[in-house]
Amino acid sequence: MKMRARTMWVWMAGWSLATASAVVAQGTAATEGWHTLGKEGRGLLGTVTSVSADHFAVRTEKGVRASVYFNANTRIVAQHLPENAAQPVDCMAMAEAGELEGTMQPVKPDAIQRRDVIVAGGRVDAATGQVGAVVIARLDPVCAKQAQQRAKAYGKTWLAGRVTAIEGNRVTLETVMDPEPVSFIVTGATVVQRQGTTTPAGALQAGDRIRVEGMRRGGVFTAKSIAVMGGERFPRPRGGPVLPRGGEPPQ
Repeated sequence: MKMRARTMWVWMAGWSLATASAVVAQGTAATEGWHTLGKEGRGLLGTVTSVSADHFAVRTEKGVRASVYFNANTRIVAQHLPENAAQPVDCMAMAEAGELEGTMQPVKPDAIQRRDVIVAGGRVDAATGQVGAVVIARLDPVCAKQAQQRAKAYGKTWLAGRVTAIEGNRVTLETVMDPEPVSFIVTGATVVQRQGTTTPAGALQAGDRIRVEGMRRGGVFTAKSIAVMGGERFPRPRGGPVLPRGGEPPQ
């Protein structure tokens, strides 16, 4: 697959999502509810409400309605967790361990039906509510439920994105789901994991892609733990359908 499953999870959960990333501000009124991935890719997580020959109508968790267009160049996959998977399945942990890639299998567009939860990545035109999809993934119900729950908790109990600045104990991120950079506070109790090894919070660097667990109180997000996600770049969208009202597909 051109797009690794762990990157998809960053989109979903933000990831996922996940997943994850520089965000281009396009005006909060137009983009509220969109899960955007900035210059190197964009996407959304939502539930299919209707199916047409060249697009899916989708409703995101924040109630935004979108039309996800596809063509012969769109990579369409469906996720199936192993029947003998341990219970309960933690899809985020599986993604971070690189174990979700094998759960994605190519399918035809008609394999996606109403009520399916999908993540779509490609060119997002928030002004028209259209997505020219380079990749569409139908989520297994278990991962779909977890992704929806995680999306609702984003900004309250977790953050994810790319470190852009570190000033004392304040770290600033370009994030997976916010149109503007966000900051959080690290303390002496914050635990940082990099490739399975605990490191000092002071070892964080600009450019690190991280997931932050913690809590927001009084407008301040304090990190309890930080997982450094590795150095993969987010895939730049290439190809995909021309949007009816949105011009050319991403190049």
